[in-house]
Amino acid sequence: MSSAAKGHPFSGERVIELASAINANLGVNLPEFTARDPVGFPVGYDKTFSDQLEKAKSVYSDDVMRSEQSSRTAIFDSLADKLEENHNELSRFVVRAFPDNKPVQSEFKVTGIKSLLPLRVEFVSFSRNLVKLIADNRAALETAGMSAGLSQSITDLAGKLDAARDDRHSAEFGRHGATSDRNNNHSNLWKLMKDIESEAEIIYANNPAKLAIFTLPKVPHTPKHSDDNNPAPENPVPPAA
Repeated sequence: MSSAAKGHPFSGERVIELASAINANLGVNLPEFTARDPVGFPVGYDKTFSDQLEKAKSVYSDDVMRSEQSSRTAIFDSLADKLEENHNELSRFVVRAFPDNKPVQSEFKVTGIKSLLPLRVEFVSFSRNLVKLIADNRAALETAGMSAGLSQSITDLAGKLDAARDDRHSAEFGRHGATSDRNNNHSNLWKLMKDIESEAEIIYANNPAKLAIFTLPKVPHTPKHSDDNNPAPENPVPPAA
């Protein structure tokens, strides 16, 4: 994501690092800001800043959200593999029960369901339909040798796959939502930092040491970067008071 789209020129981690340095010094210096601009920097502004910093810290990083999504995907894929094994076993009984009935064999997909594995929505849909097909043809399948345990296993797996698909879907959308929240919180924090810097340039125009505390790194004119994993080059954190 570009810096313009994010609303700040550095990575989220860097924004938090810079904000933490400012936060450590803002409270003790706030009276000077308030004396000059009581509307823009009222008493308690340091808490406003601190609260926004905590909000920016609280949203899970994309790495954490990506890991959660991958974990839920792995759960789904494991269940799908087990259903495929059960389906392969079931197919033997379908062919035995309906040796000359190609339409029924086709409904059960006795030639295999591996092609459906990457298609999670279609795979879940088929697993539901498989449970119904077994129920509709139970007598013939049991006569051909299908056990009650195999039937129950497929039913259980179909239900778990449905839930696992929903969990993965929630994780995927949760990740998108977290990305939006993270960018908004970092952007709002960056705006406060820029306001503080602008005010400090006036208050501490003749006090370079104090000004340095609230001065943000300058962003070199470099090619745009696509996301937080490739941030613009950054200067050191401002010195403490």
